Amino acid sequence: MHDESLSTSVTQHLFNDDDMYRRHFIPCQQHMRKNPKDTNRVMELVDNVCMKFSKANNVPYPSITPEVKKQVAVNVYQEMIDDEAHRSRK
Repeated sequence: MHDESLSTSVTQHLFNDDDMYRRHFIPCQQHMRKNPKDTNRVMELVDNVCMKFSKANNVPYPSITPEVKKQVAVNVYQEMIDDEAHRSRK
């Protein structure tokens, strides 16, 4: 799988899996509102979603490279930023 499509697939897996979204993304997003410079929490979320994605789709975990993980983290940050911008408009 191409790195860009793999990162998109992993990101979509996070937002399509209700359990991952509710139990991992929402608490991470709330933590990031209070501690915006704490990147460890987002990277932990990315590692968890990559592991779950690899198990669910029979993709070897080592094939998810650090570059893919960084892109997934960027996608997660972007989603958090978009959500904050959407909230501020209300």
